[in-house]
Amino acid sequence: FSERQIMDSYYYRSSRYRMFDDYSEPFGWWGGHWSPPVPLSVIQIIESGSMNARMVALAWLMIERHNSLMFASEPPMAGKTTTMTAFIDFIPRDQRRIYLRGMYESFQFEEDGKGQPANSWLLVNEFSNHLPTYLWWPKASRVFSLLEERYCLRGTRHADSAEEARAQSRHDLDVSADHLAQLGLLFLCGMPHTPPRPPPRA
Repeated sequence: FSERQIMDSYYYRSSRYRMFDDYSEPFGWWGGHWSPPVPLSVIQIIESGSMNARMVALAWLMIERHNSLMFASEPPMAGKTTTMTAFIDFIPRDQRRIYLRGMYESFQFEEDGKGQPANSWLLVNEFSNHLPTYLWWPKASRVFSLLEERYCLRGTRHADSAEEARAQSRHDLDVSADHLAQLGLLFLCGMPHTPPRPPPRA
């Protein structure tokens, strides 16, 4: 069996009785990690140097105003999911958190009567086709279309520039320009850079 088939079987068997009923819990949030890493707080992210206090304050303001956010990086393990997870704490407690189920998503949250679009966040651990717990076209396109109904989106994707993220969303996910324009902020996450050591003196 391939790794994808094994994970598909695992998530299906362990979650088939709850995956369509309870959207308040993450589903395969950390991708291929069987044991989830210890999440970082926003304070720890500031101390790591990957974001400064002004950027955090801007993101917090956008969340309070119910604006959609996207976190992107080209290399894996750059911290996009870790950063996005830390900012989930900023969502007001009276607003609904909807953790989507990747390729398993049935969009039953639209009809379950547990919240209103203007008071709900759609949380996507990653827009890609790498794992069955990630979201990809056409379900990804449908998620973006829900922004018209005043749902708010938080997600991650692989891209190293705003231009690349836009092009991939338009061409790979078939997201319309109008839907894409409803994103409030795009954060580009990078790997920590360690300057090369100077050569030893002769």
